[in-house]
Amino acid sequence: MAQLIDSPQEFQITPMQIDTWNRDHMNLTESKFVPGPVPRNSWAPVEGPDAIYSGLLECPLTTRVRKVLNANYALQDLGQCSNSIETSAECFEAVRKVMDTNISSTKVVNDPSLPSGCTVEGSPVGGVTALFNQATKAGDCGTGASGSLIGAATSLVNLSIHVDAASDLVEITITGPVEVWFGVGFNATAMADEPWAIIIDGAGNVTERKLMDQSPGTALPSSVTVKSHTVINGVRTVSVTRPLAGKGPAYFNFPTGLSRLPFINAIGSGPTLAYHKNKAPSVIELLPINIPVCVCSIGTLPFGTGAAKGVITYDATNQTEDVGSGTVTFSNRCAPLPTASLLAQHNPTCDIRTYVGGQLSCHHMWSLLDADQPIPWSDKPLTYHLKYRFWVQEYTDLPTPSHKAIVRYGFGDLGAGGGGTGAEYDVPKCGDGVPGCSRGADGTWVHTITGLQAGRGKLVAAHFHCHAPTCLSMEIRNNKTGEVYCRSEPLYGSSPKIEDPKFREAGFIAVPPCLFGDAEYGLDAPPDLDGVMLFITKTANATYGHHGEMAHSQFYFIE
Repeated sequence: MAQLIDSPQEFQITPMQIDTWNRDHMNLTESKFVPGPVPRNSWAPVEGPDAIYSGLLECPLTTRVRKVLNANYALQDLGQCSNSIETSAECFEAVRKVMDTNISSTKVVNDPSLPSGCTVEGSPVGGVTALFNQATKAGDCGTGASGSLIGAATSLVNLSIHVDAASDLVEITITGPVEVWFGVGFNATAMADEPWAIIIDGAGNVTERKLMDQSPGTALPSSVTVKSHTVINGVRTVSVTRPLAGKGPAYFNFPTGLSRLPFINAIGSGPTLAYHKNKAPSVIELLPINIPVCVCSIGTLPFGTGAAKGVITYDATNQTEDVGSGTVTFSNRCAPLPTASLLAQHNPTCDIRTYVGGQLSCHHMWSLLDADQPIPWSDKPLTYHLKYRFWVQEYTDLPTPSHKAIVRYGFGDLGAGGGGTGAEYDVPKCGDGVPGCSRGADGTWVHTITGLQAGRGKLVAAHFHCHAPTCLSMEIRNNKTGEVYCRSEPLYGSSPKIEDPKFREAGFIAVPPCLFGDAEYGLDAPPDLDGVMLFITKTANATYGHHGEMAHSQFYFIE
């Protein structure tokens, strides 16, 4: 059994490196760990026998990072608002928040032929009109019909889209800096969504790509026609057209009705496509032209369901060393019981309004200290090296296949994520009455989360991902029979089971996997999980609170 790879030519890795080296009190080879500066929101101990790790490792939210919650408003093109906006002032502000663009004009009318309350409509020449109708007996929102749409958004680049359904044509206009490449990925909040993207290089050449997670992905055959290309005062503007439907599954199909379209955009440091200098997610609202669409209040948003949407933005200070920038979409939500228990526990990671740290707070060059704290030791950079080892066996398929291919299925996570389950969550500092908390046999506070999820395939490897110093165990068992398929307990550096002396550090953690296979190798046979409901349990030491802990499963199967 193996992961089959067809003639690989290269590999790419994006390591997550957090510098915790206290230059004032440590050298890199023999010193005992001494915590350095941490932000106020760090939950890690900074003195005493438990101060064996830095709170920076848990990516606490700092005062350099700003959470921006989207307004509690939504567009509606059918029927009438359940919760109407009552004043023109709130109406015009709501349009600004929902549309994230400049309003061309505002009007207050009393017209029974139009929808009552707050509406917005697109203009065929661009821009939007916000209108507040004081009439109490009025028409319905929009028409619900497909047709021509228009929208504009300003982020790292300026983007405008004009959809003409009658002509089966969409015009896309992108404006950015003239000397570097810039691009837009459509219907995405991150590169991991693998969107269709338009890239414009420093010479104005237009290419199309299918992006991949942390990768430029693959070039695609051209589907666009350049309509115009201008350069004025250091700004390049390119307009392209193409049919609404893409040339294949790697392309994006543009809508013909009211739509809220997420996109990602980036600019580079040079003229040729390479690692971006800056990136950001954004949203463009595509409005019917000359048809009023209602702007409705949606009231109080439920916790942890993804209804509260927003972004996390890094605001650099005037410190010379502070070179961070960028915005990321907050996409976390938490699945209800019995799939996972975080939502019932009201875990902070489930919702942008309560989020206080974790992976979304950690991005390239984002300082993990508060804005009023200096960034130390810029004259003493940390240089490190990565070493990789690959075990390879040649594959042959004659007379019979030499290996069985393994596949990975996406279940088993108990943390928060865009689909309701994901990797990370916060471990609360336990105490009486804190959800999920209990005392262990030795009196230590233990925090437990659980989930009930459907299995699939024959399990050959179960890897669990969690962090020092809080991780205690992860386990999967048959919910009906109680049979334990895998239980993994991390080994810490102080454990006598750590054979290699160089790994005998208090902060080192190894998480042994469960492996299944042939009896000749001393392995149990792969359990068949098809149709089996799995009860998954993760426990963590909760003497202290921890941001960004993981309850992440990596399961591999054979069919």
